[in-house]
Amino acid sequence: MNIRRALIGMLSAVVAAALLLGVTFLDVNLTSDVEPDLSYRTLDYDVMVLKNGDLKVTQHIDMKLNDRGFDWKQMYQQYTLKANNLTNISDISVKDVTNNETYIQGRFVNPNDVTDWNAEHAGQWYIADVSVLRDPQPFNPETDGLKADSSSDKTLEIGWNIPETASTDSLKFDVSMTMHGVSTAYDDVVSFQWEPFGEENQIPIGTVTGKVTFPNGINGKNSWAWLHTKNTSTTNRGDNGSLMFSANDVRAGDYLDVVAMFDASQAQGVARTKSGAYKQRLIDDETKQEREWRSSQHTKAVKRVAGWIFAALIGIALAVAALYFAIVSFRKSQYKGDIEYWRDLPDLSPAAAAKMEDIMSASSSIFGSGKTK
Repeated sequence: MNIRRALIGMLSAVVAAALLLGVTFLDVNLTSDVEPDLSYRTLDYDVMVLKNGDLKVTQHIDMKLNDRGFDWKQMYQQYTLKANNLTNISDISVKDVTNNETYIQGRFVNPNDVTDWNAEHAGQWYIADVSVLRDPQPFNPETDGLKADSSSDKTLEIGWNIPETASTDSLKFDVSMTMHGVSTAYDDVVSFQWEPFGEENQIPIGTVTGKVTFPNGINGKNSWAWLHTKNTSTTNRGDNGSLMFSANDVRAGDYLDVVAMFDASQAQGVARTKSGAYKQRLIDDETKQEREWRSSQHTKAVKRVAGWIFAALIGIALAVAALYFAIVSFRKSQYKGDIEYWRDLPDLSPAAAAKMEDIMSASSSIFGSGKTK
């Protein structure tokens, strides 16, 4: 029994150490086990930079809809108009690639207010000004966009109404639009910062890919581009200066944006202009940000490795201590004194003893007394 206790103690120590190391080495996101109702399997961007600095953007979306207890009817994305980076959105189109159906423009409606959704509103897209919460207003790109010197902001919602759907593993859409007032023209370059999704994004995305193509006459020598994201990502420049990028495992709260510039001589009619040279300032700023980011990643990696080593040492120390105490306990449980022998009188009454004597005597009469003549 003592050996068994010692072995159990040793095994417990090893298990405890293994669990400690396991918790240390595994970077567990507690929320990752809960699958979201809506997610994008893939999101691919095809972006063309126009000569006036506007962006013609097409999204190829493959989405997954889980059963949430009531039907899906309306998909949407929101964009913030600001005078310094996005003044208007136009040329919107939505196509259901899965069912090969091009949606027509409609108006914003609350799905809860519609009796026959599929007949009345499915297959339509809309754009609305949702700057005021719970009070969507119609938005006309021809008249309601911001001026370049505007000080106010607007929040736009671009949505599309799908047929009532309980759930689906894959539903593909192509969503296109032109984003105006994205770029700023300086004396030497035209620059822009385009953010496909920011920290307010709540839709997880498996894989994001994209290609940004510059106007004719732009190549890798007179254009520059950087990708900002904390996710695992890749970038590659094409012969014509195009930027290809990818990012994986995008979760709610993750961000991604592209900073780029190209030679101003190849631009024409950029709405926002500023005097002075900007190319070297932006290169220096991006170089500094990259250096700071690499330094922070190095610091995080050192701290992570140090944490692993510390946890491993604690685990080893616990295992050694448990083994030591188990051996000490086992040794203490062994008797180390002299061997003692004693005999007590049998616990028999006089009557029982007499009866025993009679039995033994009878046995001697049957088998002989054992004496020899």
